[in-house]
Amino acid sequence: MIGHLCHKFTDGGEGVTGLFLLSESHLSFHTYPETNYISIDVYTCGKQDTCIHNDIEKFFKDSKRFTVRGLQRGSSLDTYPLTTG
Repeated sequence: MIGHLCHKFTDGGEGVTGLFLLSESHLSFHTYPETNYISIDVYTCGKQDTCIHNDIEKFFKDSKRFTVRGLQRGSSLDTYPLTTG
């Protein structure tokens, strides 16, 4: 990890936004506690095929709903589902 930033909102919401800068990628998240929702974006630049969605899915395994959408670099904006729970 190269660095990170996190901000907790206090005016008009109690969510948190964060960014983790990694050597060949980044991970950002936005929480919406009023709706029990978190959005996580992962962008990888390395040549290895990473399956970070498996790790995220394990972390949220007890969630009522879990959806992962993947987008191949250089492809159109059409996403494809990786997992849905």
